[in-house]
Amino acid sequence: MQVSTIPSRDNFALHIALVTHSCDNGTGIGRIVLSLADEFENQGQTVSVVAQHFDKENYRFRCRQIPLRTSFNSLDRLALRCFAKPALRHLNCDVVNSYMIGRGASVVTAQSCHIAGMEIRKQHQTRLPWRRNLGIFDRMTLQDERFLVRSHHTKRIIAVSQLVKEQFIQFYNINPERIVVIPNGVDVEKFKQLRAKVNRESLRNQYGIPRDGFLLLFVGNEFDRKGLDVLIRSLAVFKRDDVQLLIIGADDPTPYASLAASLGISNKVIFGGRVRGPEALFLAADAFVFPTVYEPFGMVLIEAMAAGVPVIATRHAGALEGCTHEHHGLFLADPLSVEELSYSIQRLIGDEQLRHKLSETGIDFAQQLSWNKVASRTLQVYREIRELQ
Repeated sequence: MQVSTIPSRDNFALHIALVTHSCDNGTGIGRIVLSLADEFENQGQTVSVVAQHFDKENYRFRCRQIPLRTSFNSLDRLALRCFAKPALRHLNCDVVNSYMIGRGASVVTAQSCHIAGMEIRKQHQTRLPWRRNLGIFDRMTLQDERFLVRSHHTKRIIAVSQLVKEQFIQFYNINPERIVVIPNGVDVEKFKQLRAKVNRESLRNQYGIPRDGFLLLFVGNEFDRKGLDVLIRSLAVFKRDDVQLLIIGADDPTPYASLAASLGISNKVIFGGRVRGPEALFLAADAFVFPTVYEPFGMVLIEAMAAGVPVIATRHAGALEGCTHEHHGLFLADPLSVEELSYSIQRLIGDEQLRHKLSETGIDFAQQLSWNKVASRTLQVYREIRELQ
C-alpha cells in the first residue's frame, strides 16, 4: 500500500500524520485511529496514517504501510521503531501524533501508562492465574513509552483519562502542563442508526440465544486483565438457566472454557471469538459486563452506553470518569469480587426500571464524547504545537 499524492491545502488546514500499529475495525486502537482520521478529514484536514495493518478498504486519508508485519508483537513494534521515522520524512507533515509507538512524534497519545499497568498486575498476580509472565513485548513497550514521553521532540502528551495523566506524572515526573486529557470518542450517529434498524432477534439467533433469555455481553482481548474469570465465576453463584454470557475477543478461550466446565455452567457461556466491527452485537445484549482489574479507558464501555445497553464495570475505568454509580451504570468497588459482581448482575436482571434508566443516562453520557468533539479538541492541541515550532 503506497502513499498517494497529497493535495494542496489552504492555510488553515494541517497535514497530520498518525503513527500506530493498526488502523482497522478489528482492534480497539485500530478503530480509534480510523475514527479520528475520518473525522479530521471531515473537518478539512489532510491525514496520513503510518501503520502496519489496514483494513482492505478505500480510505479518504493516505496510508503508508510499514513493510514488515509478523505474528510476533515484539517484532512488529521493532519494525515500527525502525521504519516509521524514515516514512515520516517523505510525508512532510505539520504534526506527527504517535500512539505510543515508533519515533519522531511531536504529540504522543497515551491510551494507557504501561509501567503503571505492570505495577498493578504485580499487585494482583496471585489472583490472576493465567498469563503472569512479562516478557520481551513489555520491555520494548516500556522502552518506547520512556523514550516518547521524555523526548524533547514531544511537545504534548494526550492522555485518554485523568487516571492516565496522573500515572504519567507519578511514574515519569512529567510536568502536568505537558499533558492534556482528551478521551476517546464514539460514533453516536452510527449507534443511533443501529438502535433503529438492528434486528435483535436475528443477532441472537446467530449464537443460539433465546429471544427471551437475559444476555450478558463481554467484549475485549486480554481476558485475564479484564476479569473474565471473575465474570464466569459470578454466573455460577446464582442458578438461572435463562442467563447466558457471550464473550467476544481474540484471546485464548481454553482456560476459561475449562473454568466454566468445572463450575457446571458451560451451557451458559458462549465464546464468539474475534469479531470485526462488533458494534451491532451490543444491541443483542441486555447488559454489558466489564469487571477489568485495570482499565485506563475502555472504549467498549462508551460504545455500550451509546448502544443503550446498561453497564456493569470497574468503578474507576477511565472512560467512566464523570459517571455516577447507579445513575450511569453499576460500578464495582472491587473488580475481583465474585460476590459483588454476582449481586450487581442479579440486581440488574430483577429491576427493569433500573435497566431502562441506565440505558437512557448512558446514551446521554456517550453523546458528550462524539468523535466530532474529540477531533476538534485534538486539533486545538495540534495548532498550539504549530505555534511552538
